Amino acid sequence: LNILLVEDSKMLQEIFKRWWQKKGHNVFVASNGQEAVEAVKTRNFSIIFLDIEMPIKDGLTTAREIRAYEIEKGSITSVPIIAVSGYTQKQYKEKALESGCNAFISKDQGYQFND
Repeated sequence: LNILLVEDSKMLQEIFKRWWQKKGHNVFVASNGQEAVEAVKTRNFSIIFLDIEMPIKDGLTTAREIRAYEIEKGSITSVPIIAVSGYTQKQYKEKALESGCNAFISKDQGYQFND
């Protein structure tokens, strides 16, 4: 998979980048939403893990901009966006789904998926 990890914590970036690379995946890291939007415009990703709380541009705004870009370029399919947050309250999940994310996980669940 070609994974875009959008996370402002350098420690989490390193942990999950190494973990996914050991599984054979390609990982591109963006430290904020602005970098993520630019990456989506220049690369093709299989999945995006998107932190909700970030500096410069938050994850909800980033998801909306990515979805708008997909529509603008006439994409037939949308890249799955998984919202990630340290918060577990229901309202964060609802806001993430409303912004165009496909799913929501809390950081205590980890950035994991079954291959």
